[in-house]
Amino acid sequence: DGFAPTVGDFLIDRFEVTNAQYKAFLDNGGYTNQDNWTDPFMSDGTELNFEAAMELLIDTTGRPGPSTWAVGRFPDGMDNYPVQGVSWYEARAYAKWAGKSLPTLYHWSRANATNFGSEFVGQLIKLSNINKGSYAEVGSNLGVSRFGVSDLCGNVAEWATNAVGEQRLSLGGSTKDQEYFFNQANPVNPWNRSEKRGFRCIKEQSEQLAELYADVELQYRDYSDAEPVSDEVFEVYRSQFDYDDAPLDAVINYRDEEQPDYIKERVEFNTVYDGERMIAYLYLPRNVKPPYQSVVFFHGAAAIVPVASESRQNFLDILKFIPQSGRALVVPVLKGQWDRNDGLKTWASNDSQQYADFLIKWTKDYRRTLDYLESREDIDNDKFCYLGASWGAFNLLITAAVEPRINLAIGYVGGLSMTPAKPQVDQINFVRHVKQPTLWLVGEYDQIFPLKHSAEPAFNNLGTDAADKRLVVYPTEHSLPKNERIHETLDWLDKYFGPAQ
Repeated sequence: DGFAPTVGDFLIDRFEVTNAQYKAFLDNGGYTNQDNWTDPFMSDGTELNFEAAMELLIDTTGRPGPSTWAVGRFPDGMDNYPVQGVSWYEARAYAKWAGKSLPTLYHWSRANATNFGSEFVGQLIKLSNINKGSYAEVGSNLGVSRFGVSDLCGNVAEWATNAVGEQRLSLGGSTKDQEYFFNQANPVNPWNRSEKRGFRCIKEQSEQLAELYADVELQYRDYSDAEPVSDEVFEVYRSQFDYDDAPLDAVINYRDEEQPDYIKERVEFNTVYDGERMIAYLYLPRNVKPPYQSVVFFHGAAAIVPVASESRQNFLDILKFIPQSGRALVVPVLKGQWDRNDGLKTWASNDSQQYADFLIKWTKDYRRTLDYLESREDIDNDKFCYLGASWGAFNLLITAAVEPRINLAIGYVGGLSMTPAKPQVDQINFVRHVKQPTLWLVGEYDQIFPLKHSAEPAFNNLGTDAADKRLVVYPTEHSLPKNERIHETLDWLDKYFGPAQ
């Protein structure tokens, strides 16, 4: 297509490499035959010898093998499950032993081939083992590419050959990752041996092109000397999110009182554009009396899937603690999300007019949700908290700047974009106008919003007083430890809103 190297003919493993297949490699001298290991073992800029490297590539009992094995064996009954807990070096050694190679980013993307429209991608994600929480036998999921390749989406994240600096690419996401990891090229330490890491192999049928195997340079944006627009220009940009008063015509579709921790309502009301209606889900606490403090959630990019929002309620697994703490959790379906996808294909900022139009509409939708909440007698209109995860935290940096009714802000694993948008919707022109007390929880090894290039610059550029903003960095990737996340969130809500009564 003019933007990537041409990929010649190749064969690709239909399934991820299994435990049984990897055991054959180990039993046939996989970890003792140095001919299998052709890559220099680099660690923090220093090359390790073979013996030192092998001391690192051990199982839970100190024997050679994947980090998830014990005594050189995989768990009973897991023969046909993908091998897990292998480093990039181990995946490369297996491929060499098998007479194959690891795919490059370009081979993997060709086999993946998702340019069949958003409906196909949405269905593939739905049928695949991504963000499901448990691993499965290879090929047991119905998510199959147009070329008949199983589990390219989820199950285990798969190593690719290409380097990004001292890191290597991991592709496809795992059952432990959010859906948007499916099409995300993630740089990972090649020594990473988490349970998420697996692989499959390819066999090229034509001349091997060096450009396919070349290092990949990811795009980073330098915010060190970024100059925001003047206050006068900002006011012009801010005004594009304004709208005239209009009737809500709100309807409660249903009220479910069957759950022990909350009462669930699905509501619909008018947007402020194009005669559209929008949906919101409310999870009202049972253990306190109204009016309720409200936490209004902006979902991550997993919401950019054209499926019914009613079937995508798994966010409750991470947010149920909010109604349990005595606060209302409000989850609007914004423009571009689920039932209202309307052709949105990416969360990533870009300089297209389509992106600008979508962003203006989903920001108006968030504001419109507050309009609706203000119309209810059971909601405290002085205690609205913005909570955003990933894409939602990314949008916090604009929404909180233009919506003064937001009293408090919390962002999970968010940051500034690595690609610019049109100036009127570019985060850097808004973030310094975010004045609310803000809690910013991020991962040190986040591949989506890198700490030094994205997450920290976002926090540092907030217009919030230093005493009212808090940055917490965890030794994680694009995720947060559950108990610590809940602890920090509730402490922040208690500090500024007071305990729910």
